[in-house]
Amino acid sequence: MPKRVTIHTQETLLAKTEEVGECVEWQGYRQEGVPLVHHRGLMHSVRRLLWSWAGKRLREGDFITAKCKNRSCVKLEHMRAVDRKTMVKIAGSASNKSAASKGLKISATKRKMSKLTEESVREIRMSKDPAYIECLKHGIGRSTVIAIRANRLWKDTSMFGQLMR
Repeated sequence: MPKRVTIHTQETLLAKTEEVGECVEWQGYRQEGVPLVHHRGLMHSVRRLLWSWAGKRLREGDFITAKCKNRSCVKLEHMRAVDRKTMVKIAGSASNKSAASKGLKISATKRKMSKLTEESVREIRMSKDPAYIECLKHGIGRSTVIAIRANRLWKDTSMFGQLMR
């Protein structure tokens, strides 16, 4: 049985939207907040389709983003074309997090649920006892002790932690 190919029009796309305040929000499929749709057998940005159907030009490599900062908005008046450099800036300011700071926040959350405390981790790092002794003392696995000592777990991001390596 051949795969069904959907061919959308501006009307079929707008039928999947809802007016919310000044915006027209996409109610269909989204990937990482970006409105997407299957059109002619391929995944397409809803904004890009609406932009091109409105007769607006788009340079190779440009992105369509919402000026209103509503990731679900597909209202033509709220759209603008931006180059890659601008898109990276927009994405960076929207998340307001670098990968490193995001990783640190995830680690801090995980640490709250851990058997270990900052003090016990410091003790494991400073101890000259073999890993199997430390794992018995703290009720953790030997591989965990080894990973802590190698700074793969409970990474020490303080200035002094960096010097100890």
